[in-house]
Amino acid sequence: MDKRKFNKGKIGNKGGRKPKSEELRLVETLDKYVNPDKAFSILAELIENKDKHALKLWMEYRYGKPKEVVTQINIDADIEDIDYEELSTEALNEIASLGQKKNKSE
Repeated sequence: MDKRKFNKGKIGNKGGRKPKSEELRLVETLDKYVNPDKAFSILAELIENKDKHALKLWMEYRYGKPKEVVTQINIDADIEDIDYEELSTEALNEIASLGQKKNKSE
């Protein structure tokens, strides 16, 4: 496997990324059937009418999707390493629920 980003034929990336020319052809075909100016005016109208989905779409294209934050908790950590005095009630409840889920799956 080489170090390129889009290797063809690998699991999860069957066939690789479509060529840019194919993507441009699709956009040109869509432009024949939908007037881009009309689509933008409809989107603006939906946003003015407080359509949440239209606003979300515009914000994501305009400013980019916000980064997702993932919190990881190591369940296999040594119990002695955790200072329970410093944890909030919410954190303690979350730890307890994780332990319950782990016990159910065993």
